[in-house]
Amino acid sequence: MNSETIVPYNINLFEDFDCGPLQEFEALLNQIPYQHLIQELDDRRASGRDDWPNEAMFRCWIAMFVFHHQGPTELINELERNPFLRHACHLEPRYNRKNGHKSLAPSPSAFTRFQRRLIDVQDLLDALFAHMTEELQEALSDLGESLALDGKIIEAYAQRPPKKKKCEGRRDHDANYTQKTYTSTTKEGKIQTKSAWFYGYRVHLIADARYELPLLFRVTPAANGEKTVAKEMVAQMPSWLAERCDHLSADKGYDGGKLREIIEDRGMKPIIDIV
Repeated sequence: MNSETIVPYNINLFEDFDCGPLQEFEALLNQIPYQHLIQELDDRRASGRDDWPNEAMFRCWIAMFVFHHQGPTELINELERNPFLRHACHLEPRYNRKNGHKSLAPSPSAFTRFQRRLIDVQDLLDALFAHMTEELQEALSDLGESLALDGKIIEAYAQRPPKKKKCEGRRDHDANYTQKTYTSTTKEGKIQTKSAWFYGYRVHLIADARYELPLLFRVTPAANGEKTVAKEMVAQMPSWLAERCDHLSADKGYDGGKLREIIEDRGMKPIIDIV
């Protein structure tokens, strides 16, 4: 083979290969109006370190959850081996290593810095979620008619801080411990329980049961009781959602007279399993 037989060919990543999941990922990002968020992050970064653009980091952050990576390290490994994903995340190689070699993906420390920047603009993230919920409210006239309430433990990646000695910044000071009890029934009809301890957080969620879309959420330390937070969320539920909702369902972990009373006061029917 000589040079005359070689036909130069530039691959179109989304047309020449079956990249259905990445096309869906692109479609998802097109539905998120994140431009104001990125502009604010750029303004706050000012003349600071800019190895990887905020937009590329944001797209990587969303990809980590969409493609079910357990954390930044897994995502980085996938980005380094997968040019299609790098293209979808708008990542360009950076010649930022001391030996002159290029970096194909952000480092773990780059993700840590970006996470800190996101924490500083939590109000903009909340506003973004609220804006997208309002758009759904207008597009789906039956959104919110059937609601479901639940909570989930999210274990912390970092270790808990020690009680006595001063700890470094990699410890998690906001999480706490909680004990969760699981109840099951054997084939013989015997009820048995099993308990486990977790260190981390708890996500409290009210979602549309028909469309399986989250409408309200709150993140607390793991020990915050589900029923206590649920009562606050229902009491503070937006008027449009309470007016649309016909019923709100939950498992027996939410059984309690006060929560049922608050749900009924908002004009909704509680469907909660009895302990």
